[in-house]
Amino acid sequence: MLQRGGESRTLNVFDEVKNGGKPTVVLQNGDTVFVPENPSRVTVINGAVKPGPIPIPENGRLTLIQALNAAGGPRDRGIKEVGLLRPNATFPGGVERRVVSLRKFYAGDLSQDVVLRSGDFIYVPDAKAPRTNLFGYLGQVVGTLTGFRYLAGG
Repeated sequence: MLQRGGESRTLNVFDEVKNGGKPTVVLQNGDTVFVPENPSRVTVINGAVKPGPIPIPENGRLTLIQALNAAGGPRDRGIKEVGLLRPNATFPGGVERRVVSLRKFYAGDLSQDVVLRSGDFIYVPDAKAPRTNLFGYLGQVVGTLTGFRYLAGG
């Protein structure tokens, strides 16, 4: 949004420049520009090099592998699977659980590179996590996350 001389105007400069164009508005002395924050994000938790929130690009998409790379990848390079936790009211506990095989992805199965949605969590096991039954272990993770959300008032 651009404020100039008491008037406000909404601009979409991203659409103007994404294909190599130039913005049609030239800023002037005294202009005020507001850039809204992109609230769309996923969160990589536990055994990633840099766990935390990863923004989903505006007007774009973010896949599981892209998010995992943005978080520095797994600390334990021997990890063969990660968990995807997706808010979904139709699943028990309100969370859909899915195990994604990194081994299959790196062998060429691109279906493992799931397109993420805002609010998704990617659970990266660490060296202490059980190496068998990741799907069952994700149930414990869901319980912990639900408890945190309750404590935070959400």
